[in-house]
Amino acid sequence: MNKVINVALIGCGRVAGHHARSIKNIPDYAHLVSVCDLVDDRRNKLGKTHNVPTYNNYFEMLDKHPEIDVVSIITPSGMHYEHASDVIVNYKKHVIIEKPMFMTLGQGEELKQKAHNSGVEIFPVFQYRFNKAVQKIRETRNNNELGKIFLATVRTRWCRPQRYYDRDPWRGTYSHDGGALTNQGIHHLDLLRYLAGEVKKVNAQMKTFGVHVEIEDTVVANLEFESGAIGIIEITTAARPDDFESSISVLGDK
Repeated sequence: MNKVINVALIGCGRVAGHHARSIKNIPDYAHLVSVCDLVDDRRNKLGKTHNVPTYNNYFEMLDKHPEIDVVSIITPSGMHYEHASDVIVNYKKHVIIEKPMFMTLGQGEELKQKAHNSGVEIFPVFQYRFNKAVQKIRETRNNNELGKIFLATVRTRWCRPQRYYDRDPWRGTYSHDGGALTNQGIHHLDLLRYLAGEVKKVNAQMKTFGVHVEIEDTVVANLEFESGAIGIIEITTAARPDDFESSISVLGDK
């Protein structure tokens, strides 16, 4: 019989509701133990909805619930590294980290080493991989039905107006947001590597057109993959007045 995995959440914003519901939907495999957030209303609302204890300090939560196996980090992007480090190093717990996992590659390498030293795993949230169309492309690629891949492209034309960035003080900042590529486009970049392989070279331009923020809202890039294939990235959150498109294409010689 499989052990039921005990999960706690750090961060009770909008995305936390998806995590909590997903855990509740698989009672034979996972159990929601507790939630934590600095904002009283958010924390209490989520705790009441799912009938679990709430905390405003995750050290206290982890001290009081040693049965926790995994902690989901669902805080602002720039806080992921600090929160995950605390959980891994001090409590030796596995972590699930929402996208983007980190703000820099260096943070990722450091946390990977800390997890190895603590004997735990890091699970990034890239749920787009489980899209049926994506799985079909992956299957056809693995079966060599596409042949040799020579071109892979991503096009994301979304709308994130100024009010989106003004909603929280961390949005639109280098330290905690990272920009359209890191925050909104990260799922599509993951799919590009998932379907076409590792990237060897990048040549990119990044600009801000639609909002007053520190980070870019528009990126275009040319890629060369390790396989020799080439690719194109076009990601923007400056589309107006609504989202227009989110697509990925993979072409092979078959």
